[in-house]
Amino acid sequence: MKLRLLPLSLLLLLLASLSACSYDMEIRGVQMQPYVPAPLPQLFDEAMATPRHDGVLLAGAQMLDITPYDRKAWLAGFGPGRKSRGVLDPVYAHILYLNDGRNATVLIALDIVGIMNPDVNRLRSLITAKYPHNIQVIATHNHQGPDTIGYWGPGLLIPVDRGVDQDWFDKTMQAIALSVNDAIRTAQPARLAFGDAMVDPRWSSNLWFDHDQGPKDDQLGVLRVETFDGKALATVINWACHAESLLHNNKISADFPGRFYKHCAAKGGGVGIFLANASGGMVTAYPCRWEQRKHYDLEKRIAWADQLGEYLYDTAAASVRDVPRVSGAKINLKHSSLAVPMRNPLFRVAADNGIIRTDDRGHDRKQFNTELNVLDLGPCTFAFVPGEPFPSLGKILKDAMPRSKPPFVVTLANDELAYMMTEEEWNDSHYRYERSMSCGREAGPLVTEALVALIKKGR
Repeated sequence: MKLRLLPLSLLLLLLASLSACSYDMEIRGVQMQPYVPAPLPQLFDEAMATPRHDGVLLAGAQMLDITPYDRKAWLAGFGPGRKSRGVLDPVYAHILYLNDGRNATVLIALDIVGIMNPDVNRLRSLITAKYPHNIQVIATHNHQGPDTIGYWGPGLLIPVDRGVDQDWFDKTMQAIALSVNDAIRTAQPARLAFGDAMVDPRWSSNLWFDHDQGPKDDQLGVLRVETFDGKALATVINWACHAESLLHNNKISADFPGRFYKHCAAKGGGVGIFLANASGGMVTAYPCRWEQRKHYDLEKRIAWADQLGEYLYDTAAASVRDVPRVSGAKINLKHSSLAVPMRNPLFRVAADNGIIRTDDRGHDRKQFNTELNVLDLGPCTFAFVPGEPFPSLGKILKDAMPRSKPPFVVTLANDELAYMMTEEEWNDSHYRYERSMSCGREAGPLVTEALVALIKKGR
């Protein structure tokens, strides 16, 4: 690999941030079987080629354990150089397949910190040859899962290396595609229930402000997918909070979303699916507040995450208990592409040296080509954002969906272009860290404006 020279100031900054970490790359006791690509039947294309005119929505849901049990993994989130030391609870791929007879979509939510668009497209290619943008791949922004971007390994130290275990990642991609096929095979007539509620504001907090201050969105969007006799296939929730309540714990975990999945399954909610709403700048779990950390050791954090997971499921279930069910919901998908200027020198250096894969981005690294997607599902609209918008941008998107009850703002969707904020927030001293982890000041306004246009198109 060709190593490009770094500016001295940038190199010193990187070395300082990594100097306290351990970089033992040896994986002890693991037989690393090479990944063998296998031809997969693309049942999604077969389903799309067989239209129906019965007005029935078919739905299938699957939950796939993607935990790397047999090896240590670089953990994504917080600082780089954090190696896994066992498994606290599994990380999953959560799959929801919907087909209205003329159109179909798949939502794939992964318990990872993020996934870059080239990898999204690689996963899509295993599922479909004809309809890539019908597949939405979303990260829960979990800070306790394996690195899927590359930034959290040894990075730009010598030798240059990325944090992604490619063997595990390739096998995981193939397993997800197979599980999508399982969801299609097991799809059955379904109806939908949409609900929303306000989450008690004590559960989350904006880290840069006093606990009861600072911008955040406490709305919980809910989608329940059920059979006609009322049995739940899936419960989807959309809420704004970083999945990082366990902080620097070195055991793999799905954090509080994992506890939501557990209670969802135990209480009859089917497959639990967590979709993160706009939580940039810095909406996080209450125990992560600076003044609270000393009061929560790991055991208390785990208990807190479990309580939150149960609370989220109970609140979601109550919100849809008595609402009218929607039968025969129609699916409408809208897609557009967008070039986002890349101003961040750290991101560009990481891309130049292969730490962040940019296969589909172009060679000059001066802009990242990304994508925007909108799903109209019956009376509800989902806006898929390719990064981490601030609550201010989430509000703009929700205001553009006044007829959606509720509006879903789904972040870390189909790409990870990091923090996005308004021009005013870019100049706000509260957000120095977020500026350092952003593509640049144009990213937020560009993505939001383009998504609003897409939301309004043909609606």
